[in-house]
Amino acid sequence: MDAPALAADCSPVDWRRRFLLHPSLVPLNHGSFGACPAEVMDHVQALQREAEADLSGHYAQVGERLASARTRLAEALDGQADSLAFVPNATTGVQVAVDSVPLQPGDEVLTTDLEYGACLAQWARRCAETGAVLRVVLVPLPLTEAGFTEALTAALGPRTRVLFASAVTSATALVLPLTPILAAARAAGVTTVVDAAHAPGLPLHAGQPAFSLRRLGADFCTGNLHKWICAPKGAAFLHVAPRWHARVRPPVASWGQVPRTPGAAVLALDAITGNDALQRALQWQGTRDLSAFLAVPAVLDWWRRHDPPAAADAPPAAPGPAREDARARVLALLERHVKRWNEIPLAASTHLGAMVPLPLPPWPAGPGGEPQAWTGETAAALQQRLRDDHGIVVPVTTHGGRAFIRVSGAVYVSEDDLQRLEAAWPAACDAVFRPGALHGE
Repeated sequence: MDAPALAADCSPVDWRRRFLLHPSLVPLNHGSFGACPAEVMDHVQALQREAEADLSGHYAQVGERLASARTRLAEALDGQADSLAFVPNATTGVQVAVDSVPLQPGDEVLTTDLEYGACLAQWARRCAETGAVLRVVLVPLPLTEAGFTEALTAALGPRTRVLFASAVTSATALVLPLTPILAAARAAGVTTVVDAAHAPGLPLHAGQPAFSLRRLGADFCTGNLHKWICAPKGAAFLHVAPRWHARVRPPVASWGQVPRTPGAAVLALDAITGNDALQRALQWQGTRDLSAFLAVPAVLDWWRRHDPPAAADAPPAAPGPAREDARARVLALLERHVKRWNEIPLAASTHLGAMVPLPLPPWPAGPGGEPQAWTGETAAALQQRLRDDHGIVVPVTTHGGRAFIRVSGAVYVSEDDLQRLEAAWPAACDAVFRPGALHGE
């Protein structure tokens, strides 16, 4: 039975009761793994039990149910249902694009230094295999639309075959202004691949339109649903332009890749594999749990019931007032932080969603010591200290020789949670930079 809708003025504490979060931890890392509402998790488990009771019957009808879920998702993200396929995560979606785009020796894949490391590794491997060149453009910071667009436009050239960029960056939490450079790339005949891992459902600045697959118009766009949509883990999508459907190379070749000839036994599997080229490439990859995909309509309904968009004409997946308020709380934290520590933010609020990167100043190694630059090792140590000593779960990232505490403003994050972080991180820094601390002395 559905729980009653939350009141419009309910607190983050009330929201937290709808999730399965550990009561002793301060959860500021929603942007990495999300959190699925308890009610939706109950639905997932019901789907799993249903499948276990009659797996043959479950699979016989799963194609139609997946199609219905894709239709709901397409409506929510302003995309085309027949161009959507479910994948387990955005990393898999990027890999499909990487493997599907033909590359020749000397071709260039253009990207930025703000991208997710795992996806850069995918492109680097593909370029090494084909003789193509991975060209990484340094994006000027603080981020501006003009500076971003100019840097990438200047790098487009006659050998550019692919433009790969994130809608929202991971380590730096920046909402990239992709529309102008995607248009320029399309005009130049360049294939566009967008990593939208963090974008669906992310609350944005009021001047920014909600995430829209149609407006992006990328050849390939993949995104996670377990983050800001709060779907179960293992739910993500890949949206593919129609001209690429027949050329998609799946990570696992299965029955959908077997030719469909009249009278062939494989025709009996159409209910599982789908009929069109895109679904036959990606829908069936052997026996696996499909409940996360099937639960997507349930989580969309959950948000519509508890935090519907304020505007009547907003897309179904657009954040409502509670999520907008959560973004406002972390932006206020960022404003206090940069004033207190005299640090330069990575971008204005127009290029930040409900994740904010708090820039950390160089930190002295003990009382009276010289300020020390941040490294990957000290950033990782700070992240662990915050969890072990203060119960605060938050990532500490690095970019360009700077370190950042990347704070996520989910609906269940309260002002008290943020103030606990403000009070704790300087003491945690002291512990990390104490002489000998990194070596266990």
